[in-house]
Amino acid sequence: MKPITIRGVSEETAEYLRREASRKKLSLNKVAVSLLEKGAGCEPDEARGNAPYHDLDDLFGAWTEAEGKEFDGFVRDLRAIDEEIWTGTR
Repeated sequence: MKPITIRGVSEETAEYLRREASRKKLSLNKVAVSLLEKGAGCEPDEARGNAPYHDLDDLFGAWTEAEGKEFDGFVRDLRAIDEEIWTGTR
C-alpha cells in the first residue's frame, strides 16, 4: 500500500479522527483509511477477506465497564463446569 500525505485537514476533522481512533481503539491511520475507503466507495480490506475475525470488530470496546460486569454476572453460571457431566458420575 502506498503511503500518502494529506495536507489542509481542519482541526475539527483531525479531532474527529482522534476521537474515533480512541473510541475504536485503532490507530489514527486505520481510522482515516477506513473513512477514505468508505467515502470513495472502495471495499475495505476486511470485505476483500484480508482481515481475519472481522465479524465482531464493531462491538469490541463498545461496552462500559459496568455493562461488562453486568454481562459477566448473567453468564457466570454458564461458565461453571458441571463435574458430573465431565466425569460421567451421574
